[in-house]
Amino acid sequence: MALSEHDINLIDRALFDELSGDGLQEFEAKMADPEFREEWKMRQSMHAVIVQKSRAEMKAELQSIENQYPTTPSPRKLFIWLTILGVAIVSTVVYFLFSTAATPKTPEQLFIAYYEPYPNEVDPLTKSSSQQHMSAFQLYESKDYNSAIAEFVPNLTDETARWYFGQSMMATGDYQTAEDVFRQFSRSGDSEFAIHATYYLALIYIKEGRINEAKEFLEKLAVSEHPVYKKRSDELLGQLN
Repeated sequence: MALSEHDINLIDRALFDELSGDGLQEFEAKMADPEFREEWKMRQSMHAVIVQKSRAEMKAELQSIENQYPTTPSPRKLFIWLTILGVAIVSTVVYFLFSTAATPKTPEQLFIAYYEPYPNEVDPLTKSSSQQHMSAFQLYESKDYNSAIAEFVPNLTDETARWYFGQSMMATGDYQTAEDVFRQFSRSGDSEFAIHATYYLALIYIKEGRINEAKEFLEKLAVSEHPVYKKRSDELLGQLN
């Protein structure tokens, strides 16, 4: 029999050392179940791949990224986010012009309305890009997510590859794996992907009907200084409340 959502959440909390008291006792009791134990081993292995770098290596990598990407956004990043903001504004105007009534949307409808894969900022497709020689990031941009995943997996110790791996898993409908990846990023204040991970986690929770958890993340974004996520979070909270 398939494990319940409660069992999966219990395993995830164990992976992040969030269990204590009754929760820890329940986890230890559940380990007597072969199916539960097998799921734990599988997720533990995947988690180990994602976090296998030592603290020193991760700190060095983050420092390298910081040096490579200054605080001031590059023209390309600024253009991407201004474009996304523009689309969000136009979509909002169109919505209010053509809606006959402010009918609340279902979680599934909200997910569809607000979800879009994170843009490929690493190695964008060009007119000269060949299908046979595309990088993992170009495969991702072309929506060939399964091929992109195969390319990202050997490089999961690299933060950027790991981010786009999580995005690829989400795009293919593997929300549990995507959640595991994004939760790690959301906990890392040093990562450039932390705020993005918070937004995508909120969308996953909306998709799965975990509304209270979604609200917690959206409330954090609503008081952030990120122009796109702040606006979207306010809109989503208005729909969910």
